[in-house]
Amino acid sequence: MMQGGDYLNAFSIVERQAFSMFFIELYGHGYVIGQVFFALWVLPLGILIASSQFIPKIFGIFFVLEAIFALLAVFVHFLIPSSMVENVLLLPGMVAEFSFMFWLLYRGFRPSK
Repeated sequence: MMQGGDYLNAFSIVERQAFSMFFIELYGHGYVIGQVFFALWVLPLGILIASSQFIPKIFGIFFVLEAIFALLAVFVHFLIPSSMVENVLLLPGMVAEFSFMFWLLYRGFRPSK
């Protein structure tokens, strides 16, 4: 369990476990912070898709909603720690991503005129 250099002998087993849990939770918070940058990337993508003539406008609207709800999920994560509310806020993103993926698959299989 948690083996390494001699420097770990300065800490007891309980302290090592506490450090491990601290860094696991810190990783989770860092992942959520990274979600801000993803949402800020999806927002212009949604605007571009909404103004596109090739892709249906509904997907652009879905992506803009995904960006808004993803940013709200970040605020919920840090201000009102509730994983259920966070997961509900991330559902529109899942709908947007999967519907766009299936539309691209359908469009790719359809022979061009």
